[in-house]
Amino acid sequence: MCNYDDNYGDNRKSRSKFNSPICRFLRNLRAGDDVDTLIIGGQTFDVDAFVSFDNRTGTATFVQNNGAVFVVGCDQLDAVIIDQ
Repeated sequence: MCNYDDNYGDNRKSRSKFNSPICRFLRNLRAGDDVDTLIIGGQTFDVDAFVSFDNRTGTATFVQNNGAVFVVGCDQLDAVIIDQ
């Protein structure tokens, strides 16, 4: 009898799926870190701060200056701009 874990392959895929440099970068940010601009599909989007990154779904959450929440898949991001 084989003790095959059906979820093993899915878990391994989900870890590697969001392994681009930008996804790895987002994993290292902390809630409240200053982020000024996101570039998605060549368009710029102003944000104020990083909120969280979900390793399972690859979604990053930011808050905009007006308090609106901005959620984007890390694989959709072209660049993250952080001004000093």
